Amino acid sequence: MGIILPVRKHILPLIIVLAVSLLGVKALFHPGLFTAHDIWHQVARLYHYQQAVSQGAFPPYWIATLAGGFGYPLFVFSYHLPWLLALPILKAGFDIPTTIKILFFLSYALSGCGMYALSLKLFKSVWAGVLSAFLYLWAPYRFLTIFVSAQMGVAFVYTFIPILFLGIFMAAEEKRKKLAIAAIAAGVSGIVLSHFSSVIAVVPATAIFALAILFETKDKKLFLINSLKGLLLGVGLSSFYLIPAFYYSRLGVLGFGSYYQRHFVNLSQLVYSKWGYGPITNNAKDGELSFQVGITQWASLVLSSFLIMVSKIKRPQKYIPASLILGFVISIFMVLDWSLPVWKLIVRVIEVDFPFRFMLPAVFTSSLLAGFLISNVKRFIKPVLLVLLILVALFTNRNHIRVNLYTNVSVKDYVDAEFTTSSMNEYLPPWVNPAIFKTETNSPVEPETIPVANLEKTSQKISFEAEAPKDMDIALNHFRYPGISLFIDGQKKEYSNDNYGRITTTLTEGNHKIAVQFEDTPAIRAGKNISLVSLVIFLLLLL
Repeated sequence: MGIILPVRKHILPLIIVLAVSLLGVKALFHPGLFTAHDIWHQVARLYHYQQAVSQGAFPPYWIATLAGGFGYPLFVFSYHLPWLLALPILKAGFDIPTTIKILFFLSYALSGCGMYALSLKLFKSVWAGVLSAFLYLWAPYRFLTIFVSAQMGVAFVYTFIPILFLGIFMAAEEKRKKLAIAAIAAGVSGIVLSHFSSVIAVVPATAIFALAILFETKDKKLFLINSLKGLLLGVGLSSFYLIPAFYYSRLGVLGFGSYYQRHFVNLSQLVYSKWGYGPITNNAKDGELSFQVGITQWASLVLSSFLIMVSKIKRPQKYIPASLILGFVISIFMVLDWSLPVWKLIVRVIEVDFPFRFMLPAVFTSSLLAGFLISNVKRFIKPVLLVLLILVALFTNRNHIRVNLYTNVSVKDYVDAEFTTSSMNEYLPPWVNPAIFKTETNSPVEPETIPVANLEKTSQKISFEAEAPKDMDIALNHFRYPGISLFIDGQKKEYSNDNYGRITTTLTEGNHKIAVQFEDTPAIRAGKNISLVSLVIFLLLLL
């Protein structure tokens, strides 16, 4: 009964959060998909992920049918978690476009539930939880993420930030230390596996919040130990992705270069900017997209700051809201070009694309501050402020909950149109000469005069029979990459690459069975094993 009663107590608030979620993304329930910047990428990625898994690769890394059939290390570097969650949905009989929409809804609704739980835990108020969840869901950038950009990975980052913060807050509680470790691990791995490029944006606000809890708690040793355990377990859960991605990034990828310098925004855009659906063509400051934080989010920040300064709240209880305010300020700073010197240092260590990734923690911290605000104002002000913030959020976002245009494009058309599923083909290895893509290839082998029979192509393997008229050097129309193995007549054979980055070898006179396939490398096997052990530990903590 002691377990059932708290659940019953929160049924109504969670129903409210779910209703708000349904209202916010009701556009997803329209038949067909919609136009959005990355929607073509998402459909193609899910298609290739499903195909690779169905052909025995779990999880997949290399997709042999991408980049014009030369192969592409898409899932060595691109995220996995949304597509892992999609697999059982597809198995249940839903098609890919419907699954895409289900994933967006799940990421949205679950983020609201997570924010409710976090705000409730921090501020000991059901209405604080409801208000924080509402503003977290009804922020302009949330609708931009789904309806304008269709950034699937970023959508799930929103889901795991509250879980990570909740785990950090509980890390100093002896009775909840196992749950805290599991929550931190889930938050860390969830963010990493959803969209690794967003990790750099989440770190500052998370670190500041953790320092606030450290200052506030009495058992600092317990907090540090549990936090470290959760962090290590989260990294362990993500190792099947992290280890190969870091290991093979050292070989060099084309990357983004100075691309980030065109994606700072003006402070005025964060307050108000005209809503649009077009892509950024030159510079984020040109106004193609809206980068509003949200009127209610700004109001929560300002009012919370004022409340901390004038109220008689005890100092330890001010640490958490103060850390959220500081996290917000740093996030906004990093979105503006004032932070360019900092970014020039960051890009020496890691590739970055968009500074406005810091919009995520800005929206999160300001929405969470609304919970602090509503739980600390005088009783007679609470209902007025609560209703006012909700109404303002509804009114100011009324035009943001629509898509630009619904479509009825076939999955085949989505897949055929995507060369690598990444706009800049940034994961091509540096030894690849893109000039090869300008040549028309009608055979898996060069010279094309070699007769070829029984050609078979899957996402993981290409095989065919070739009749060599004499001993000769050949080039296979498939790129060299770690894990790519060449088999001739069933025997693994060493190979080199030509100036285009293609596999080259010597073929003796006669008929041969040739196969090129991707196999797990030592780095991949190590990552998988660590993740498997970590998963067992994670499940034991929950049980």
